[in-house]
Order: sequence, then structure tokens, then C-alpha cells
Amino acid sequence: MRRHITVILAVMGLGLFLVAFLRLDPQRVLLTIRQVTGKELAALFLMRLGFWLFHALGWKLVLEGCEGQASILQLLKARLAGHAFGYLTPTSKLGGEAFKVFMVGGTCRRTLAASAIVAKTLELQAMAFIMVVAVLSAISRISLPARQQWLFAGLALLVILLLSFFARQQQRGLFSLLLRFMDRRDWRIPLVERNRQAMTAADSYMAVFYKRGHAKRLIVLLIYGVMTFWWVAEIHVNLVFVGAHDISAGTSLLLVSLGSFSSLLPGLPGSLGIYEATYLSLFVLLAIPMRTGIALVIFRRVLSLVWAGIGLLVIGLHRKAPPAKKTESLV
Repeated sequence: MRRHITVILAVMGLGLFLVAFLRLDPQRVLLTIRQVTGKELAALFLMRLGFWLFHALGWKLVLEGCEGQASILQLLKARLAGHAFGYLTPTSKLGGEAFKVFMVGGTCRRTLAASAIVAKTLELQAMAFIMVVAVLSAISRISLPARQQWLFAGLALLVILLLSFFARQQQRGLFSLLLRFMDRRDWRIPLVERNRQAMTAADSYMAVFYKRGHAKRLIVLLIYGVMTFWWVAEIHVNLVFVGAHDISAGTSLLLVSLGSFSSLLPGLPGSLGIYEATYLSLFVLLAIPMRTGIALVIFRRVLSLVWAGIGLLVIGLHRKAPPAKKTESLV
């Protein structure tokens, strides 16, 4: 049933996008995209590479805090592979985050899994804080009914509270808490039962990171904060390249903030349809010209597919490489 609902929403989203595209004269939209020069394409490509590098650097610091080791290049390749897996399969970003752990050799997978969970939590905390500030500052700029303003503000603050709670549970033993919860309700999931020991060990690695003090944690949060602003700058530059020369940095920040959750929900590869419908709504809300917005969506889709292709190449080379020294497995 849930799968059917996801497909229906995706079809509706794609339908709305197609109708908007056809009503705006497809030739003009495509001409807008073709006006992007080779140098501008190279700039966007390098900006996205910089985004991945920030991600790899933050993950590396967390991994070292969990007593693991891996090079920036290893983690960068794992992130690209995770992007390909998440973008081209129905698992979306959640699947990509899990897949990247299996792309790093030479380190205990329990350590890698623990570090990936902590790193993603800190990344989301940094992004959420910036996005909350953006949404709250926008409430006074966007003409919305009072009820919707309070709804946006409440949802933004709820995200911060949930992430803070999640981080707190990691310090106390996230997986152990989950196992106790399942035991009290006599829930037995074969995959969980096979990995009880590994999940408990992952808790200990997460605890090691949080016990190392606040300094490294703040550094990682700062890196992910810079990464978020880098992402906003990338989208802003992309908008300028497709003709939105008068768009403000604040509008770009809001576009990234409100649109970022469209790709989190699993269901269809690349959040097909959901992504398009979300951004169509945001273009109307933020008064971004629809022709420019549709050109941006098409452009981002193509760039994401290119990076997914690079990720597939990384996966192929990884499979051909000689097997790394066997480490403890989480599955």
C-alpha cells in the first residue's frame, strides 16, 4: 500500500512538472540550459566535488574519533559510490549512507558504521540549525497566513529537538536502547538478532567519540556548517547561470533549506516526482520565475546523473580491486 502511494505521488509530481514545462515553451527552457558555458559547467562540477570533499573530511574526523582510520580519498570514493547507490535505487539517501560503509576497506565495519551514524547526525544538526535560522527569518518576508507561519516555525524547531535527542541517545547507547525496546515488546527481527553483538559494539565506538571532548565535535559541526553554505552557494551560482541574475543569496538559502528533505524519503530512484513537485511549489512560494526554476531542476538532474555515473565507475573499480584484509562485519 505504501509503495502504491509513493508511486502515485511520483506520477502526480512528474505530471505537474511536465505540464509546467510544456506550458512554458520547452524550446525556451532548453535554450536557457544551453546558454550555460563550458567554464560554468566546470565551475559547477568543481563546486560539487568540493561539497563531497567537505563531507569526506567531516567523516574522517569522526572516524578517527571512533578509533578508526581511512584516507580522505577512500572516504571520498565511498561517498561517491553511496551517492550512486542511493540515487539509482529506491533506497534514496538512506541506502546510500549504508552502502558507503561497505566501500571502505582496512577498518572494522563496526567502527565505520558507528562513525557514519555520528557523522550523519552532526551533519544534519549543522544543516538543521542553519535551515531553522533561514526559515524563521523568512517568515517575516513571505506572505503566509499566521497559522502556516507558526507551522513552519514549529516544524523547524522540532527538527532541532529530534536531532538533539538522537545525538543524546548515541552517547547513552543508541542500539542498546533499541534492543531493549524490542525485547520488552518481544519483537524478533532476524537481521537484528544476527547482529546484536555488532550493534552493541557500535555503541561503544560512538561513545568513544563523544567522550573525546567537545572540541572535535565542534570542529566537525563547523565543517558541516561550511559544507551547507557551500551547497547554498552552488545552487545560487547555478541559478545565476540559468538566468536568475537578480536572485538573492537569502532566497537560495531558503530554496536549499526547504527543498533538502525531498530526497530523504525512500521509495523511487532519485526521489523521482517528489523532487520535482517539491521544487515547483518552492518556486511559486519564493517567487522564482518558473522557466528559471524548471531549467534548474533539469540541470540538477543531469549533474546528479553524471556524478552517479562516476560513482558507478568507483563501484566497478572497487569490485575489481584485490580484496582488502578481512575485518569484522556488521552483517
